[in-house]
Amino acid sequence: MGTKLTKKQIDELKNKVIVELMCDGFKVQLVQRISKNKVLYLLYVNGKVDTDWLYKPDEHIESKFYRPHIVYRKRSARSKKMEKIDLECKKVSYASVGQALRYLNKVCDSVELVSVNGVTENK
Repeated sequence: MGTKLTKKQIDELKNKVIVELMCDGFKVQLVQRISKNKVLYLLYVNGKVDTDWLYKPDEHIESKFYRPHIVYRKRSARSKKMEKIDLECKKVSYASVGQALRYLNKVCDSVELVSVNGVTENK
């Protein structure tokens, strides 16, 4: 099993604009974007996002870096119970760097920090 990010490292990276990592041999980059007055973090694998990774996750290993797209809906108008629906595709964005790093720690064997905001990290 490889190295993973510690909770302290994740806390230090929470407010960064660009975070570059090496995850299981892939170069993964988290980039801050503003869309519809919301701050989102887009995830790029080896510098790109391919729609096949998102809509055909079983055929592409790169899709493991993206989280599943799950929504919750009420069963009926009068019901208080929510139904969990998996849309069987992946989401490109994360709400925060911390959310993305915790997810990557969970799904990857090895997660190493390469650079933060374009500055290479010393080991």
